[in-house]
Amino acid sequence: MIRIKVTHIINSMGEQLAGGETYLITLIEHSPGVTHSVVCKKGSGLAGALRGRGIETMEVDFSLSDRRRLIRCVEDYCRGQKTTLIHAHGFFSSWLALRAGSRTGLPVVVTVHNRLEDAVHKRRGLRAAFELWARRRMARRLWPRAEAVTAVSQGVRDSMCRAGIAANAITVVYNGVDVDQVNQAAVGQLPKGLSSIFESPIIGTVARLEPFKGLENVLAVAAATRHSEPDLKFVVVGDGSERQGLMRTIKKQGLADRVKLLGYIDQPALVVRHFLAYFMSSPHEGINRAALEAAALGVPLILSPNRPEAFIDGVSAFIAAASKPEEVAAKIATIRRSPELVMSVSQGGSAVVDKTFSAQAMATAVLNVYRRVLSSGV
Repeated sequence: MIRIKVTHIINSMGEQLAGGETYLITLIEHSPGVTHSVVCKKGSGLAGALRGRGIETMEVDFSLSDRRRLIRCVEDYCRGQKTTLIHAHGFFSSWLALRAGSRTGLPVVVTVHNRLEDAVHKRRGLRAAFELWARRRMARRLWPRAEAVTAVSQGVRDSMCRAGIAANAITVVYNGVDVDQVNQAAVGQLPKGLSSIFESPIIGTVARLEPFKGLENVLAVAAATRHSEPDLKFVVVGDGSERQGLMRTIKKQGLADRVKLLGYIDQPALVVRHFLAYFMSSPHEGINRAALEAAALGVPLILSPNRPEAFIDGVSAFIAAASKPEEVAAKIATIRRSPELVMSVSQGGSAVVDKTFSAQAMATAVLNVYRRVLSSGV
């Protein structure tokens, strides 16, 4: 029996739990035979969530200018935890894990949660191109040094391949959803003040308000359906740097009565279960966790054709290019006027989540990676 004691390193986003943080929590909850400890950002919401679950956690300041001190801190923590493997989540975390791993002799597994292109979404023009080039160059130097590299979607894997990482060196381990937990989280009243909005049919999405999420596509579809679906409303659950810009665009286009930015909601399932359909507005991302949770709740998905993963148009999702509002509008018209098809597609989407994107399937796949690395005698 291989003893598995994993120290995870994750430079978490802040007070709110994003996809990487939720992935980690789900992994820990569904791998009871593994001992987990976590190094995360000081003062982050993830630290509190982990301690609330009884997970050994060390908070560090990832912005320390003294990188040697940071590496020693992680190195000492791994030795104290009697760690047998380091699992890094994200770009900077992989650098830190590989440095600590080289000093302790511990093998490193890297999980990449986002496309490299998404990391430069706040840049423009030549600056964005240079930063993307630099990140790809660093990725080519870093990730091949790990004993195993995983990606959370085909879209992330493709991005890594564009950076020069060999396709056969990447294992895709999809985000996993605990269907029972999602359905339990959906039980309850709508958050205060939202009841009047949800008296109308809703097309919604859950996303950080950042450029790479393609939220301008939500506004474009809202405008395109203004006359054909006048009673329809569009909601976005989440917060981020683009909030003020989106608010200005909504006002400028006269969409204030149709598009609502609801901000961060701790239990989005309470809202998502009321959606007529979930619209994944990013045309480039692999299918994200929020969309999978919507499918688990029986909400039909509208996905872009370049990244449906295991979903099939008219069987388990509705496929339309997110950047083409007329295509999305046509799918919305179908959804509103074909209740039997919607029921069939919703059931198909839920079945795909159960088969391909379950929390247990994700945890089992990661555990297989751990065992392969540790049994190799690295």
